[in-house]
Amino acid sequence: MWSNGLTTLSEGVFDGLSNLEELRLSGNELTALPPRAFAGLSSLQSLGLDYNDLSALPDAIFAGLGGLRSLSLGGNGLTALSEGAFDGLSNLEDLRLSRNELTTLPPGVFAGLDRLEFLALGDNDLAALPVGVFAGLDRLELLALGDNDLAALPVGVFAGLSDLEELRLHSNGLTELSQGAFSGLVGLKRLYLRDNDLTTLSAGVFAGLSSLQSLDVEDNPGSPFELWLRRTDSWCTVQQAEFINFQRNGKTVSICGDDGVLTYISGHLGAEPELRYSGSVLATFGGPSVNATEVSYRNLADLAGWTDDPEESELLKELACANATNGFIEIDGRTGFFSSTVYVFRNGGWQYEVGGEWGRTFNVSEGTDEYEEVANHAEYFMTARSPDEQVHCLN
Repeated sequence: MWSNGLTTLSEGVFDGLSNLEELRLSGNELTALPPRAFAGLSSLQSLGLDYNDLSALPDAIFAGLGGLRSLSLGGNGLTALSEGAFDGLSNLEDLRLSRNELTTLPPGVFAGLDRLEFLALGDNDLAALPVGVFAGLDRLELLALGDNDLAALPVGVFAGLSDLEELRLHSNGLTELSQGAFSGLVGLKRLYLRDNDLTTLSAGVFAGLSSLQSLDVEDNPGSPFELWLRRTDSWCTVQQAEFINFQRNGKTVSICGDDGVLTYISGHLGAEPELRYSGSVLATFGGPSVNATEVSYRNLADLAGWTDDPEESELLKELACANATNGFIEIDGRTGFFSSTVYVFRNGGWQYEVGGEWGRTFNVSEGTDEYEEVANHAEYFMTARSPDEQVHCLN
């Protein structure tokens, strides 16, 4: 019944269709729905009412559609929703309300939709979101709010949406983001804030977004922003690849890469970084990776003999920074392996050399293939070479 020029539906028009699972009334000219329009459609799973001329929904219009999973109401002229508009839709997973004329949302309008996974509210006229409007939507994975008139986000408005993976807030009128606006979104992977009126981003505004993979803040008055996301374990921003991340002296150290540039950042997560060095990559190579028996070594200088490349050998020697590399495991009468990776970059006349080394040792039962891991070790280091060729160890 798609695009048939329908202007009205008579009450009881679908009587006797108790086994109907899908009904498409999209692209017609319906201006109103009779109160019992869908009575008797107890097996219905998908209902399309998008692109009509509906301006309102009668109370309890969807009563009896307890098996409905998908409801599309986009592209109408809906100006308001009552609190009980979706009562009875306890199995609804997909609700589309985009391209209407909604200006407000009642606080309890989505109550009872605890199986909802997709909610589209984009391209409306929403100017504010009441706290609690999304309460109970524990399974929601995508929330689309782009192309509205939102100027601010209340603290805690998204609280409880722990399964949310994508949040679209592009093309609104957001002028600032308060700390706590995104609290509770521990599963969020994609956040779209493009084309708003943001001039600054306060420190910690993205605190807790430990799963974030993509962040779009382009086309704002303050962009490009320098974004140091307060993640649980890394300083790397969402635009950067994380090469090395470790703890030293109670501080977090991250080596991040982006378009041929390496950045070293260290400090206490939650505060501004204490050290930051960045520059173009001069060299990246995997150091020795060996299987060995009856071998003993203590630092990078001892490993120089594992490579046949004179330049790499010399670099490994120069990287031996006693304070950073002491304490490597010894492999003595056991089987094990050791590997190292080195990154070299330069900035302001200084050369920075960043590396990570990993080792594991095993006891092997004689005459069998059985082995037991007895030790493992990881060590990270960074040295800085000043323009006068002095080598400094950075902790």
